[in-house]
Amino acid sequence: MSGVAREAAAGALAGFATEALLYPLDAYKTHQQYFTSESPARLRWKLLYRGVLTVTSIGAGPCYGVFFAVNETVKHTLVHSLDFSPSLATLPAAITAAFPAAVVYIPADTIKKRTQTGIEANGLAAIRSIATSQGLAGFFVGWRASLIRDVPFTSIKIFTFQQMAMAYTRAVERKNISPSEAAVIGGLSGVTTAVVTNPIDVINTRMKSHATHPPPGILALTATIVRSEGMPALFAGLAPRVVLKAMTGTFFWGAHRRFKHWIDARCGPAV
Repeated sequence: MSGVAREAAAGALAGFATEALLYPLDAYKTHQQYFTSESPARLRWKLLYRGVLTVTSIGAGPCYGVFFAVNETVKHTLVHSLDFSPSLATLPAAITAAFPAAVVYIPADTIKKRTQTGIEANGLAAIRSIATSQGLAGFFVGWRASLIRDVPFTSIKIFTFQQMAMAYTRAVERKNISPSEAAVIGGLSGVTTAVVTNPIDVINTRMKSHATHPPPGILALTATIVRSEGMPALFAGLAPRVVLKAMTGTFFWGAHRRFKHWIDARCGPAV
């Protein structure tokens, strides 16, 4: 198995496990963003795991697998063919990989928002409803907001993680970091980007769960939220989102390293 395939497999497995584990916290964040003062964002227990199997199967696993496959391919090309340093290659590789990964995840994110808010009974019901009423385009509602949120977030998060990891390995004079060290660094890298991208995450939630189709555009919806609910509404769900992204970084990078070690141990030297 090639090095790229190993990274992709480890990423897909870690993404699936992390999304499933933290799905209830993500659902609670969505409730805070979606339910307004007329329908308070209380804890809706029955919705916390709704849609989890569908979203993790068609969204998180493939999304992370695509990201790491593209990221490693681009990084290898930049370093070995264009003489980039490993440090300099991390950001362009992450940006290049973040776009297709975000596109892959958009349909699952649409399904997730509609199940977490209680609009649909489960993931399969959401798929049938969207396909019947809106067609293929319905799965990509709010795609601009998703890309504006996910591409910068993923790029900055990955870049920050890799830079911090390289700085740490130089400081301790080791070639690699352990799963526990990766978990700590991953948690730190997720916090800042979560705060910066929270407003567009609110817009994305409102677009994907909007009663009309197509929903208002990004600027129109933002203006409506600010006018009717005030600027603080754009930071709804910030606390659980920061906790979610910190925990996601911690669990994901720790799991990624463990899965990578497990794959290496069973497959031997990379081809």
